[in-house]
Amino acid sequence: FVHDRDKTNALTRLFEIEPIHSALIFARTRAETATLANELVIRGIPAEAIHGDL
Repeated sequence: FVHDRDKTNALTRLFEIEPIHSALIFARTRAETATLANELVIRGIPAEAIHGDL
């Protein structure tokens, strides 16, 4: 289990230690999706936010 406040750090660590070439990460809202994508890019992990516009 990962607490909400630690999820971005856990994802970052996972991308640092595992040979992940692509991934889909789901978030609850468009805002959370954009925030996560921006934070990953800041940390040097290529990311884009996409949503279904529902």
